[in-house]
Amino acid sequence: MAAGPDGKEGGHVDAGPDDRARLRVFRADGVATFPLDSGGLRGWLGEDWWADAPVSASPAASAQAEQWLGRKVQVLNDTDRIWAAREAPINLLQFDLTPRQRGWRRVHQAWQTLQTPTWRPFRWGLVGLIAVQVIGLNAMAWQQGRAIDARKTEQEALLRQAFPQVRVVRDARAQMVRETEALRGGAGQVGPGDLEDLLGAVARVWPQGEPPLPNIRFEQGRLLLAGLSPPQRAQLRDRLAQDPVLRVAEDGDALQLSLRPDNR
Repeated sequence: MAAGPDGKEGGHVDAGPDDRARLRVFRADGVATFPLDSGGLRGWLGEDWWADAPVSASPAASAQAEQWLGRKVQVLNDTDRIWAAREAPINLLQFDLTPRQRGWRRVHQAWQTLQTPTWRPFRWGLVGLIAVQVIGLNAMAWQQGRAIDARKTEQEALLRQAFPQVRVVRDARAQMVRETEALRGGAGQVGPGDLEDLLGAVARVWPQGEPPLPNIRFEQGRLLLAGLSPPQRAQLRDRLAQDPVLRVAEDGDALQLSLRPDNR
């Protein structure tokens, strides 16, 4: 199993392919492997290392390691060693082995780091934060839905109170506008978008001294002005377009004038 110097002294004992236990020593100056029964190994390592250095061992070699050292060792299986090697800060990739997409590698490393047990509280906190946000959005949407339903109920109640003759309510706002327009028309009053209203808008911008409009037709809230010369049509279109409540469009050699939908 791989090992590398990290500034700390220690060792790991493996059974070896021939069942002859081997000690892998790692120190600040490098890494070396020796048979566990090598003569003079204790003297080479030194008494401080022998007494205090952390030593681990595979399950198959743990008994030999403890007998050799005369103290307990940490038992690590291959999975534990692989995990420890993956978390090590050492990177030996060089030359052709260097990743070309370093940005993606950093993202991958960050993702792998988040999967470690150390970051488990952060992961749970993130999941909790997302859950709170989702619950909060659903609660807000529910409140908005209740408010919209309440507004629709108020509009329907107002429509039925003002116009008792309305039997079926489909669109309270549109039906109230239609009923109000019907009352206004029955009373002979001029309303927005009527012939008188649109003619008044044209009269306000019609040049003084010019003859009356030659051809006028009104139908369904639209006033059609025909028979104009191109200069007259261009001049009248530009002047009418300055009124923010009017919508002016060309229909062949005529001008079509109406109110914008939000001003009716």
